[in-house]
Amino acid sequence: MIQIIIVSVLRLTVISSILILFILLLKKTWLKNYNKNLNYYIWLFAIFRLIIPIEIPIKYTFSKKTNINRASETLVSIQNGIQLDTYFYIFIFYLVGVIILSIYSIATYLKYIKLIKKVSYNVDENLKLTLDKVKNEMNINKNIEVRYCDYVKSACLIGIFKNYVLLPNVKYNDSEAYWILKHELTHYKYKDNLLKLICFLIRIVYWFNPLIYLLIKKVGEDCELACDERVISNKTFEQKKQYALTIANSVKYAINFEEKLENQYYIGLSNSKKLKNRLQDLFIKNPKKGYFISVVILAITLSSFVNVKFDYLVKTNYYKKNVTIINTYTYKYKDAPKAVREFYEDECRANGVKPKDNDTIEITEDTLKRLHKSK
Repeated sequence: MIQIIIVSVLRLTVISSILILFILLLKKTWLKNYNKNLNYYIWLFAIFRLIIPIEIPIKYTFSKKTNINRASETLVSIQNGIQLDTYFYIFIFYLVGVIILSIYSIATYLKYIKLIKKVSYNVDENLKLTLDKVKNEMNINKNIEVRYCDYVKSACLIGIFKNYVLLPNVKYNDSEAYWILKHELTHYKYKDNLLKLICFLIRIVYWFNPLIYLLIKKVGEDCELACDERVISNKTFEQKKQYALTIANSVKYAINFEEKLENQYYIGLSNSKKLKNRLQDLFIKNPKKGYFISVVILAITLSSFVNVKFDYLVKTNYYKKNVTIINTYTYKYKDAPKAVREFYEDECRANGVKPKDNDTIEITEDTLKRLHKSK
């Protein structure tokens, strides 16, 4: 079981890392002219591959016949791979990393939520009315509170089961308050906080892979750009201008703000560092949809579930000195007939070793016939 877990995690790490690098390459080239929703949701392919450990085995068996001169007959040969103890030590090292990061992350999050509840406070009635207005426009019925918090540098959405919109204690005008709440509730409507949670869990499981941290960073950046695109969809030029000014003012305030909380637990309005490009993107008309690229990456992702295995069934003619031909057959332990497996297990017990799935069993034709007759 330990060996299966380690091999599965490493296999998913290699496959997903290749996929992450491929997506990064696409985003640097072709995807620049495509809409921000595509650039955001394309990460789901890599995330999906990281959380689904399923593989579809496809096995090809090849027969091969060889002639070897040998002075004596060998019945069984054992090929030892990585010893079980090695897998055990690797598993312990991996598990310790998972446990330490889990405890740290959960403790930090609980401390964060406790602090938010302690230091946040009620907003004025105008903001509550604006929140209700935006919720009605977006058909959101869930109870979402909006509160001031001196520990955040910009408006942000936090929580999974109980959601809060936190605002810095800044005097927003009616237009700014509307667009800020529209932005944060768009995050809620599209379940961006749920994807944030999934990334949180992925970081724990694949803590040893530096590309995972890069993935999470890029997901956060693209999340904000995709949210902008959703907010301004079908809006007039004047409305886009108001929204752009709201973002610019939020970032201006955030620049002079000393960060007091880790931003890995919330989705904030001013997280994007490339403000100029972000504002320019708001006024791009009809960006490309990218359906074809999505299908191609989906096909690549699905193909990564296939695990092709090649097995060789070798029939060897061994020549003794008296030129007597002895036919032998070679099996993998996991694929061998029951009689051969039992014969091999007896040999292993006699030698004080444990049989492994990938062990090679080499057995003579005469012995194979005797085993079948005895059964």
